[in-house]
Amino acid sequence: MKFQSLLAALILVSSLSAQIANDTIGYTIKTDTLFASPNGGFVSGNNGYGDTEKLQVYFPTKPYSVIGFILATGYKSASVANPSSKACIKVKRFDSTPTTNAPFFLGPKETKDSLFIGFDAINTAPDFENSLTTAFFSNPILINSAYSIGVNFDSLAVEDTLAIYTTRDDSALIYGRSWEFWNNRYQRIGDTWGLNIDLGVFPIIDTLLTGIKILPTLKATVFPLPASDFITIQLQENMSDASLLIIDMQGRVVFANSFIGNQSIFQINTTHLTSGKYIIRINGKEKMAVAPLIILH
Repeated sequence: MKFQSLLAALILVSSLSAQIANDTIGYTIKTDTLFASPNGGFVSGNNGYGDTEKLQVYFPTKPYSVIGFILATGYKSASVANPSSKACIKVKRFDSTPTTNAPFFLGPKETKDSLFIGFDAINTAPDFENSLTTAFFSNPILINSAYSIGVNFDSLAVEDTLAIYTTRDDSALIYGRSWEFWNNRYQRIGDTWGLNIDLGVFPIIDTLLTGIKILPTLKATVFPLPASDFITIQLQENMSDASLLIIDMQGRVVFANSFIGNQSIFQINTTHLTSGKYIIRINGKEKMAVAPLIILH
């Protein structure tokens, strides 16, 4: 599988046959693309539907700390140059109290922490590997229950458009974890649009809960993506005495290894990993690297 998106007159469409038109943009375990809105835009700015926030919900199986995020953005367009235009990444408590009406539980609640990222600093590309933006919160955010991490667009300049990758319909492994703020309340995208998708917003987590020193980060390229049997991780420069973790979306370490000496290329057998999404984290003495990983057998 490859992430697929094509650019034509400010609209992203798929090279596959006709796509569903809606403003839930579009990354996945099956086939990945960007969905375009018939009313203009994708999720913000000149979006014709008025939703201002997109969130992905996580249900950790044990406590951990969120230290940063990886954002997958397939497209952006600025109406005019505006250096103050920015998006806000927010980690929110998630209330899963059952209710009698859709979305059948209460949803995102108060913000635990947030981070602004300038519009110009957000990477975009029609291929997933080059669409990633990574940033770190000033302090680790302790997580001990359900939470969401997402993007708020209120601080973008008017008509600045930002399109986040999501999975294609019916590709999410767990239904109902993608949410949006629309019509003055938080709603599941599955309820508002009938789509079973995940959003391309990945938490970077510390499973040891010791509090960590945020090290300077190196760019990491992972290929193939998605992977099946093996992956190669290429860093932009050598890292000294690295420890490599692969962490699933529930915060469980599913692979750990140490590498002695200086190196910039790591090769890992992934046949033991089940199909799904993971975070790769590599820590060295003075630098670190993070990258998302998708396994598809």
